[in-house]
Formats: sequence, C-alpha cells, structure tokens
Amino acid sequence: MENKKYLYKPRLGLLLVSLAFIGIASTFVIFLSFEPVRSHVIGRLLVRLDLDAKLILTAVGWAGFALTILGGSAYLKIAKHGDRFVEIINGRLRAPLSASSKAIIDVPLKNISKVGFAEVASTKIITVHYPSGKAEFSSTMFPANGDFDDLYQSLITITSSGSELQP
Repeated sequence: MENKKYLYKPRLGLLLVSLAFIGIASTFVIFLSFEPVRSHVIGRLLVRLDLDAKLILTAVGWAGFALTILGGSAYLKIAKHGDRFVEIINGRLRAPLSASSKAIIDVPLKNISKVGFAEVASTKIITVHYPSGKAEFSSTMFPANGDFDDLYQSLITITSSGSELQP
C-alpha cells in the first residue's frame, strides 16, 4: 500500500460565508425588535399568534450572535492546532482523534476492526473503529476535493470490512 497524506482542516471560505450570513441575519432581527411590532410582517405574524414579538425577535437575534461567536471561536480553536493531516504511512493510520481534538491517534491498519460511512445533512462522515476506541472524519474538514472519498476508499480497501454504503 502506498503512503497517503490528506490535509485535515476546516474549509475557511464555507465557514466565513456561514458565519457572515448568521451574523447579518442576527443584526437584521435585532434591528427589527426595536421597530414597532406591527410595522413589519414578522411582527404582525407573531402578534397574530398571540406571542410577544419583541421578546422573540430579541431572543432570536441574540441567539444568532451567540452562534456566530461560538462558530468563530471553534474555528480559532481548530486553527491554532496548525495544519494537521490524516496519514496512511508504513501500515499505520495517523490522524487527529476528531475535528477539534489535539490528540493524534496512531493505529496499525491491521487493528482497524470496522470502517463505517454515514451521511448526515449532506455532510459525509467516516468512522474508524479500533480496539481502544473510534475516530471520526468529516468531509467538511478536507479542503481538497476528492481527498475524503479517496481516504474512504483506501480504508475500505485496506480493511475489507466497511459498510456497504458508498460516498
């Protein structure tokens, strides 16, 4: 088996666009909460449903800001680890335990008992089971196109024990 090395870090562009959208939408909702409730469609709808429109809009806006801040801080936490790699080298799998973990696993390929594949909300996930635990690799953490699929096919080929699903 040839040695393989895949860059494992978040896609910055996708993350920034998502955080910008949530931040802008949250700002808009916060500004709506300062307007008279009946001056906009959302406020009239909430009043018709007999709900406190000002309270709901304010809560949704601040929750959006909190998600933006949490998403940004999660990215900074992951980014401070520097470039990380998933490697298949000399009969071993070396990789971060998870997307946000500092821990690196180093597992002989012969000890991998199962390779699983799942798709959750259009995000593909590889799960690698080994005697002392499992590691998960998300498709959103592979910036280069095709690396995720290549890793999955390599692991399936090596272990011959993967699930029947194909990415």
